[in-house]
Amino acid sequence: MALLWVFIWDVSAELLTPTKGIGAFAAALTQACEKDIRVFTPAERVVIEGGTVKGVATRQGFVEADAVICATTATAALRIVPDLPASVRQVLRNVTYSSGCQVVFGVDAPVFPAGWFDISLPRRTGSFMVNCNDGALKASLSAPQDKSYLSAFLFNARGQAGNPLALGDEEVARRVREDLRTYGIHVPVAPLFTRVYRWPEAVCLAPGGMLKEIDHMRRTAHPGYQGLFLAGEYMRLPSVNGILISGVDAADEAMGFLLHK
Repeated sequence: MALLWVFIWDVSAELLTPTKGIGAFAAALTQACEKDIRVFTPAERVVIEGGTVKGVATRQGFVEADAVICATTATAALRIVPDLPASVRQVLRNVTYSSGCQVVFGVDAPVFPAGWFDISLPRRTGSFMVNCNDGALKASLSAPQDKSYLSAFLFNARGQAGNPLALGDEEVARRVREDLRTYGIHVPVAPLFTRVYRWPEAVCLAPGGMLKEIDHMRRTAHPGYQGLFLAGEYMRLPSVNGILISGVDAADEAMGFLLHK
């Protein structure tokens, strides 16, 4: 509802996507910080002493740091920053998420009717999907010329179709193809590729009062320690734009802290 309000009443609002897809952000970050990126190194705890960040404890050892940006879900932040002030912890406990599943089909040619980009389906249809879009129409360089890919999204269980998180990949893909066929969109039984992704915490649901609590936290106790900064979908209006803005905000705040340290 909040996003709909923004796009109806805010004439400056735009939906922008990198021509190579959302992965362009990760690619740029990798290129800029390649020597400092540590993969397969889960952060187990942000270490704080005397009200100041000292670094991050991982399974491979301690990583010393002057500042830490905790770019995770709210639930993960609660787990790896156990010393957060009680007021901040209470706000983060009120953040809830929907599980989610995404099915991606690679196709030899666009399968949507001319002029279509996305279909969204209300819950009352009983559809297995929430929506499906043609990703190459949105990000023109994310697929080879004349080819495309469809991204179908499924949140929790829809209608009587079952929970996609509990079904096998082939069954999930089959049901999505059947749903699409119902609306005149025919995906080949043997597409170029099929990928199924699942997330226990896919989308921030922003229950009533959460945005107000987060805004108050950001203006007052956020997050309570020198050198610690929070970023994530929950820190702004939950959306891709909100995620990106929260990351830029956290980076600016961290840079300001380090320059004045």
